[in-house]
Amino acid sequence: MRDALLNPNRALIGDLLSVRPNWGVSTRRLTRRYTGPCMNVRRSSDNATRDIYFAGDALDVEAIRSFAGAGGSAFVVTWYDQFASAASALTQATAGTQPLILNAGVLEILGNRAQSPGVRGFGAQTLIAATPPFTASTEFTQSIVHVNRNSGTASHVILNSSTRIGTYVPYLTTFYFDFGGTGSPNRINVASTVTTGVSAAFVTRNSVVQNVKEIRVNGVQAISGLGTSATLNQVQLFANGATEYADSAMGEVLLFNASLAPDQLTLLNVNQKIFYGL
Repeated sequence: MRDALLNPNRALIGDLLSVRPNWGVSTRRLTRRYTGPCMNVRRSSDNATRDIYFAGDALDVEAIRSFAGAGGSAFVVTWYDQFASAASALTQATAGTQPLILNAGVLEILGNRAQSPGVRGFGAQTLIAATPPFTASTEFTQSIVHVNRNSGTASHVILNSSTRIGTYVPYLTTFYFDFGGTGSPNRINVASTVTTGVSAAFVTRNSVVQNVKEIRVNGVQAISGLGTSATLNQVQLFANGATEYADSAMGEVLLFNASLAPDQLTLLNVNQKIFYGL
């Protein structure tokens, strides 16, 4: 276990944890059981698309550069879920609202980690998985590796807002975690502590059994509240419906239909810190 933690090439988080994620997208391979592509990208020169796989356990950035051509841009059409099924992949058919992975030949990155690519929303970009990995939950954990590009943007929403499962990291200058509604005890929020342009790992967790809801930033609890219940009908990245959009880059999003135990939360945090250099 210690060797796996210290060696990112062997530390695939989906295989390390005792509770496997129900759903997960990332710019790294998350589990040895997944052998499909990381994402499907569209190049700016002629709008052709191509599946991009992994080089080792990281996104094959050189394959994207080669496909896009010198000075070309690449947009994410589909970001594949590595745990559930093709139906739960994040997708965006409209070219004008597809997020970036390569911008005029420059790789989008996770802030302070030049070698770690991030999928970038910068205007009205949205990726949506209309088929969620589960539909209702009282026990829930979500993990995000993320960098905020602009502190003045309205929101960084990860899940659907129609039934109020939402994570905002941050909404302007405040972290929010909604699970079932915006009022107490469904919503908890705390002032943002992460500098714009610096990558961070966020965990939001809810448990009715333990009667706890919490936000963790880089492994440290920022705020806690009371457990509630909510329904998930969509996974949505970068946007709250069609009104609020994030200016941010995402490297990894994991969803668990379980409230992870403290030792599993620590393992998740250490693993992400090592791989992403947080």
